[in-house]
Amino acid sequence: SSAETPRDRGIVGDIIAQFADPLAFYRELIQNSIDAGSPSVDVKLDYDASASVVRVVVRDRGEGMTRDILENQLLVLFRSTKEKDDSKIGKFGIGFTSVLSPNPEVVVVQTSRDGRRLTLHLQRDLTYQLFDSGPATQTGTSVELDLAMRSDQVAEFARTSIEALTRWCRHASVPVHFVANLPAESGGDKLEARID
Repeated sequence: SSAETPRDRGIVGDIIAQFADPLAFYRELIQNSIDAGSPSVDVKLDYDASASVVRVVVRDRGEGMTRDILENQLLVLFRSTKEKDDSKIGKFGIGFTSVLSPNPEVVVVQTSRDGRRLTLHLQRDLTYQLFDSGPATQTGTSVELDLAMRSDQVAEFARTSIEALTRWCRHASVPVHFVANLPAESGGDKLEARID
């Protein structure tokens, strides 16, 4: 029997509200990457003018996830594969819900493990679609959030992202690389930082 994804907006709302800083999702995703054994983590921001969204991608080269882990651990509140492992940071099964805190249009998770790539599209209402995306030659996971934003807001978002990453991840045990490609309305520059 497969566990049901919680759909009680009250519980989910309460869980998301615990993340007073909507950018705390960076901390949670980077903790997950470190726990998955990734030697480094890449954070990238790009602006999609056609959709008026900033696309935030957190990518690792850790062990990846199986379909069972996605559906019966990641998407189920208060369940974690790490709860009996003292070497892991996260254990409570609520960290991934932080990706909903900044109110993304969609969250896309791509993960590779055991030679297969899976793609998950998570909507705001907690409905999701899970696809088998074919063979994979490497392991790892990327989590992409599409955040509605005007192009002139991207530079400030990038700066606050660096601040949040520095606050939450400055003692990370692996290199965390940040790159933001700013649109012309936000200066058109590339912001880069290493946080660890």
